Amino acid sequence: MDSIVHIWDVFRSTEPVYSLKHSQAVSCARWISNGTQILSCGYDKTIKLWDAETSQCIHSFNDPQYVTALQNHPLDSNIFACGGSQAQIRSWDIRQKKVATEYKGMIGQIHYLEWTQNGNNLISSSNISRRNSTNKSIVVWDYKSGVILKDYIYSEAFNLACFVMHPKENKFIAQSNGNYICIFDSTHPYKMNTKKRFEGHKVSGYRVGFEI
Repeated sequence: MDSIVHIWDVFRSTEPVYSLKHSQAVSCARWISNGTQILSCGYDKTIKLWDAETSQCIHSFNDPQYVTALQNHPLDSNIFACGGSQAQIRSWDIRQKKVATEYKGMIGQIHYLEWTQNGNNLISSSNISRRNSTNKSIVVWDYKSGVILKDYIYSEAFNLACFVMHPKENKFIAQSNGNYICIFDSTHPYKMNTKKRFEGHKVSGYRVGFEI
């Protein structure tokens, strides 16, 4: 990882159009749904909002931890969630430039965040923080209240590095560090499909991205 986010125009040039800089390594970058702005985060403990046309930083949100996960809301471009090294998760309101909700639980460092399709719930993946706590590796939170809705979803002894929502069905898939991809329901009771999984990747603990 380095401290730069590159923006490319794949139809016009083989060189980056803009470079967006953090002071330390960047862990994640996301387009906001309106397509004109970008969010990025990293080990400088900031989440930066950028103008994609001018490469200017619009605002920098300060967080007390290394920010390791970032996800913008699927329906409201003014809301995003972030999580980090100290197992803290927050949703932010871009308009008010402040934290909207904090999510607290006995979890470890945050690997990944994803919103459910309707934007009402937030799903987090984290390190297993202590012995016999594999049920805490994936947690479903109520977006507005910060209350845990479900935490005994994935009981296998592996971390889930990332997941993606199905565009039409109430499902999401998750990449496990056990070298397989598993399927979950994205509505209560958020069950894992124990009869179907996709195997073949040797991820060696790294995040392998995918889309549906």
